[in-house]
Amino acid sequence: MGSYPLIFTYFQSFVAYIAAPSGAIFLLGVFWRRATEKAALAALVLGLGFCLLIEILKHLFFDVQLPWPRISLGNISFIYVSFAGWVLSMAIMVLVSRADRPPDYEKVKGLLWSRDALRQPLSLQAGGAWYRSLALWYFAFVALWIVFIVRFL
Repeated sequence: MGSYPLIFTYFQSFVAYIAAPSGAIFLLGVFWRRATEKAALAALVLGLGFCLLIEILKHLFFDVQLPWPRISLGNISFIYVSFAGWVLSMAIMVLVSRADRPPDYEKVKGLLWSRDALRQPLSLQAGGAWYRSLALWYFAFVALWIVFIVRFL
């Protein structure tokens, strides 16, 4: 564990490094029908590799001063490294998907998000109990997040 003050910090940083490319893959995979399997694999390997390379460089060259921001390489938070890995993974996924043949829409349409996903199934619309309403749970979820943000901000 070396320079990590707590095992939690060690665990948290590596989970963030895995989450960065995974988040990019999920986001583009669900919302962009042009995303391909090859692009997802490239984004995962290169995004995670980038984060791990920066982590290794942080330990090897701890005292090296960066030109911007004016801090040493070893003092860069894992959150910034993870965000950079996410941006890199998004860019890689877009570039590789554009270079690759698009997937067959009929095969992937069930995996993509659409406005139809927000609609309640017909079997639940007619005469269902009030607590089975999707609109109620969407509203409750958003209201709860607003309360959390206002309370803890």
